[in-house]
Amino acid sequence: MRTRHLAALAAVFASALARAGSAHVVVIDAMEFTPRTLEVRAGDRVTWKNRDPFPHTVASATAGFTSPEIGTGKSWSMVVRSQRDADYICTLHPTMKGRLVVRTAPAKAPGRPPRSGSSS
Repeated sequence: MRTRHLAALAAVFASALARAGSAHVVVIDAMEFTPRTLEVRAGDRVTWKNRDPFPHTVASATAGFTSPEIGTGKSWSMVVRSQRDADYICTLHPTMKGRLVVRTAPAKAPGRPPRSGSSS
């Protein structure tokens, strides 16, 4: 009985982790976003960290997000909500460009078939 409870708890925990998404970092340095193109999935968190000696922003007209000014040594994060790719720029320095490529989630594995001869 205890083994079943532990297995059920492990399955719930794994499911929650899968829904939480992954974490990604884009570094702003030398007037560039690095990586310039980042593959993400809906539900992933992306953090932009500013290492330049002046502020930057992150803004996408296609995905509808805009950061406040990100000061030196500061960061800004968002969770990817769109299923569409997002081109973004720094509104203070429009030659700075980046792209989020949103991949669809992998197909879920089919559930295990019930054991034969078991009763509920």
